[in-house]
Amino acid sequence: MDDGADQAQIVVGSYTEPPRNGERQAQGISGGWTALGDAPDLLLDLLATSRNPTYVIVSSDGGTLYAVNEVAAFDDLDGGGVSAYRRDIATGALEFLNSRPSGGTFPCHLAFSPDERFVIVVNYGSGTGTVLPRLEGGRLGPATCNFEPLAGASVGRQAQVSHLHMACPDPVSGCVLVADLGLDAVLIYAMTAAGQLTEQADRRIVAIGAGPRHIAFHPSGDYLFVLGELDNTILVLRRNAEHFVALSVTSTLPGAFNGVSSASAIRVSPTGRHIMTANRGHDSVAMFAFDHETGALTLCHIEPSRGRTPRDICLAPGGQYLAVANQGSDNLAIFEVDEERSRLVFLRTVPVASPACITFVASGGAASAPRNAASPAHVQLPRNR
Repeated sequence: MDDGADQAQIVVGSYTEPPRNGERQAQGISGGWTALGDAPDLLLDLLATSRNPTYVIVSSDGGTLYAVNEVAAFDDLDGGGVSAYRRDIATGALEFLNSRPSGGTFPCHLAFSPDERFVIVVNYGSGTGTVLPRLEGGRLGPATCNFEPLAGASVGRQAQVSHLHMACPDPVSGCVLVADLGLDAVLIYAMTAAGQLTEQADRRIVAIGAGPRHIAFHPSGDYLFVLGELDNTILVLRRNAEHFVALSVTSTLPGAFNGVSSASAIRVSPTGRHIMTANRGHDSVAMFAFDHETGALTLCHIEPSRGRTPRDICLAPGGQYLAVANQGSDNLAIFEVDEERSRLVFLRTVPVASPACITFVASGGAASAPRNAASPAHVQLPRNR
């Protein structure tokens, strides 16, 4: 890595299993540095060998990384795992610390509690979640809480089973919101200082037929955006005291598209002026303009993802660049975000095996995603159209 205040490390979690024949095979977590100006081609190196590290997060000081291990059995125990790594802020190198059970099968997402004292993990397979405390030095302690949706509370699809897909702390209330694709709902949990979660059943957000996958807050905290994987929509909600009021539902796909697609990820620009989503099947990224005063969401631009099956998207620090993880074609695609014209401008692709998740960490440590807060530093990625 070259010295420079405007550098950032891009970190990628990938699927390593099942083995692939005759194709690029991921080994774990990979990463590489990029800088301002006409930098050399971005090369990604293996940072840590790990089983299906399909979602990764980095602490706000840049010193610790956590990854899910999206498997049915881990360390000779039923259920998935969560692995902790010490991250060298200067080089980005990872050192394995320890791992803990995820409290269920096929964990697919994890997030920090608002104070970063805990890591909240959700399991897609079993529809359960767990809370793991962060110990001194970044290691993970035994679970303080295991949670699952309350039985008998309102759901969109009464006969379905829970499939938790994302946990997201509310920047205003301090509650934890959990997207449940199986129950067509966003669950809201109160969190105690001891790391206990209790669902607030009367605040559950039901989105019938949507299959909520990911959620994001506007930087102001006034609005919540819910991405529906099954119906390819964004549900816009406005905060009203302790509850959220639905305002609109907008498709992430062009009206003329009649094929099969499923929405996968949603990001809000640091300015709050634009929302971007990824479409798997249509293989594109949709860019929407958002009006903070009215809550109106308007589709402005749909850009090809330059690969197959875009599973994740991530904004670089500052929000001027967007990276897309094209899982099906083993590459990242890099775009410039033009907020003045509401457009994404393709720059280049980077080879990487089975990418599932992307995060950026600015030089000095500040992580830009998957947080909802405004990103700290501007980083320019090399052009190669």
